[in-house]
Amino acid sequence: SFRSFVMGCVLTNLGIGLMLGVLMDMGDYLNVLGSYPEDICWRQYPLLIYACLGLQANSYVAALNFIAFIVIGAGAAVATNTFGAEKVIYWRESSTGLNSVAYFSAKVVADVPKALASTLCMLAGLLYSFVSPMNTGELITATVILYLNSYAAGYLLSFLLPYEACGMAAVGWGICWGLMFGGLSLTMREDLAGFKNNLMLISSARWYNEAVWYSSTMYPFSEVRDGPSKGKPYYNLDAANHALCFYKTLWEACGCAFACLLWWLAIDLFLIVFTKLDKKK
Repeated sequence: SFRSFVMGCVLTNLGIGLMLGVLMDMGDYLNVLGSYPEDICWRQYPLLIYACLGLQANSYVAALNFIAFIVIGAGAAVATNTFGAEKVIYWRESSTGLNSVAYFSAKVVADVPKALASTLCMLAGLLYSFVSPMNTGELITATVILYLNSYAAGYLLSFLLPYEACGMAAVGWGICWGLMFGGLSLTMREDLAGFKNNLMLISSARWYNEAVWYSSTMYPFSEVRDGPSKGKPYYNLDAANHALCFYKTLWEACGCAFACLLWWLAIDLFLIVFTKLDKKK
């Protein structure tokens, strides 16, 4: 309904964006601080040289990591209504021949404009005080994909849990994937191909943060972009890249986040088609 769209997408996400904008405006100004002077760094103990040459601070990534948690939790909570609010109706219609694949596909496509509206409303509240090296169009693109992933998470929760428990579970999902497996609190290890790394690969927040890293840090600060020194090295980012295992460009990272979306949608489709068969008779 129009009322639920306005309340669930427009006003909620506008409020989230305004709240985040106010919180960021109240703190220190967001910035990227480069390395200490090279003549000082090369005099340090050998194990400290690369840390000295690396970035001293990058508050954009930390700020957007928190945004990823909020987006995933809020988006998943809203998306639980898509299927969770009409389970009984779906089971009844399935017993009379409703095609589950067509039903699922139609509902997902119908949610795409909601995800876009949610992104624009959240960023409309945020960007009035959030000044970043990121291009606004790139930020919108990455955030839309993140919202779509959060919607896929909401579908999953509504298939697995009672509708009444989905809201709280969405918050837990946001904490798990937005903070724990966002690529910053826990980082991937190149020498460790285990369970944690596999979870990182299917975490849309991790790829979102890598896209943000490239657009807010790698591209603007890896080399001088204009002026007499154009093309020359600006900040040495090798140590920071290696520490975070962030090596992809914005569009490569967005492509990985979109692959995560397809992964979670495939699981959702499997669950809606092949579970609760006794209720569809």
